[in-house]
Amino acid sequence: MKILKYNSVKLAFLVQIVYSIFVVLASYVLSYIVVEDINTLYRNFFIIFAVYVLYGIFFFLQFKLTALSVFYVKTDLRQKIDKRISKMSYSEYNQKDYGERLSLYVNDIDTIIELNLKKPLTIISNVTVAIFTFISLMKIHYSMVVVAIFFVLIMIFAPKLFQKKLSEYIIKNQQQKEIFLSKMREYLQGFQTFLENDTFNLFLKKSRKASYEYAKYSLKAEAFAGFMSTVLTFINFISTLVSLSVLSYFIVKKNINVGSLLSVFALIPNFGSAIMQVFSDRAFLTSGKELYKEKFSDFEIDFTEDKFLKNIILNKNVCEVDIFNKKIQDFDISKIELKDIEVKFDKVHLKFPNSIIFEKGKKYAIIGESGCGKSTLLRVLLGEINDYSGEVLINGKKENINLFEYISYINQNTFLLNDTLKCNIDMENKLSESEVNRLISLMKLENMDSNYIVEDNGRNLSGGQRQRIAIARAIARNKNIFVLDEACANLDSETSSFIEKFILEKKATVIFITHHLDVEIEKLVDEKIILK
Repeated sequence: MKILKYNSVKLAFLVQIVYSIFVVLASYVLSYIVVEDINTLYRNFFIIFAVYVLYGIFFFLQFKLTALSVFYVKTDLRQKIDKRISKMSYSEYNQKDYGERLSLYVNDIDTIIELNLKKPLTIISNVTVAIFTFISLMKIHYSMVVVAIFFVLIMIFAPKLFQKKLSEYIIKNQQQKEIFLSKMREYLQGFQTFLENDTFNLFLKKSRKASYEYAKYSLKAEAFAGFMSTVLTFINFISTLVSLSVLSYFIVKKNINVGSLLSVFALIPNFGSAIMQVFSDRAFLTSGKELYKEKFSDFEIDFTEDKFLKNIILNKNVCEVDIFNKKIQDFDISKIELKDIEVKFDKVHLKFPNSIIFEKGKKYAIIGESGCGKSTLLRVLLGEINDYSGEVLINGKKENINLFEYISYINQNTFLLNDTLKCNIDMENKLSESEVNRLISLMKLENMDSNYIVEDNGRNLSGGQRQRIAIARAIARNKNIFVLDEACANLDSETSSFIEKFILEKKATVIFITHHLDVEIEKLVDEKIILK
């Protein structure tokens, strides 16, 4: 992860270095307190006071700039996920549970920022502290430097004993968290089933097991990290004890002034702690790079950090900034052919007619009993199923295109946003309010207008209303091909007939699935494809 490509991170590193210098100075100037005359005390007091004021200023600035860096990096990573998901095919997206994808937004990003941003900031801070502490100790007495070097060497080699194991624990713990989230999402989605079958005992057992497995591994990881910290802290304690003992010896021998004891007492723990932390964090940083590579290796998309916040302020709306505008190529579909299609699901083997052709501007009804493969055939056509034999030909050739860009598709699984009715119908934001209201009226969505608020996935609507919104959405796209998978199944016969007739009379290719073909509708169909 190229963390220094962010300007805010570069500035955060600079301020972190200056702050760390003042951390050392704040300890070093303590020796100025022990003086022999009052005038020197006054002067030294103001020097110490000035150092601590600057220390306080940079203490605040390093927090502020770290927070700003986290803001930009989080924004960038989340946009990368957004854009990556928007490029996925149906089958690629469904290779993972959406709980795992949610974990990427929430858990993985926080972990990656902790390991790849905050750890490097901590490392640069501790390296600075170590360097300037070393210089300060040298100014006090050479013996302090000898002791410091000895324990630095120990600190260099000690963390290497733990690095590989720690990296394994971090990555494995993240994987366990994803598994736990995925399982709990599955169990919570089954609430109605548990309720209807009075089997919450099963829910409790499964939830307890999932929680136990995740907590058990987290315990192992925390215990190992604790053991590593204990070893390094003990080494730091020994270095402080030895340093103070040596210093006391030279004070007794009158080789060093007593005031130096205050400085060394503050500097040595800082020095040992800084060295310990640097080598401990290096192990975490290595783990962070591996985690980023695993989760974001194919997510590299440019992010205009310098313009992002400025554009939000100018537009007054974050949604107007850096939107991923995908350009659809100008492509006219004159013919689609499904050739020698066969699909196998476990023990079910579906074999379709050798050649099914859909030509531009014609209307096709796919008819058959339940289980004959009507929806499966459409899913092959649309690219939602890739595991099949045969070919899908566009204009006589195999084309690597996303067919959803060129069609208006309606099925029975309607997803609605918690937003206005306009946003749910006109998802591409291309229509005026009056145009949306005409569609609302056409779909006979009584007592609603474009500003009507749809609650979470349409929970304040009936099944029929939800389906009518889905149909209005498809009409709003105004594509040259309509594909309907039992689109009117939740509607009464009169409304169903009206909508089917409305779509069939449009100058477009229409492919729709139905159990029963009404006489009036049949007159508008060019070809019936009967599956058995």
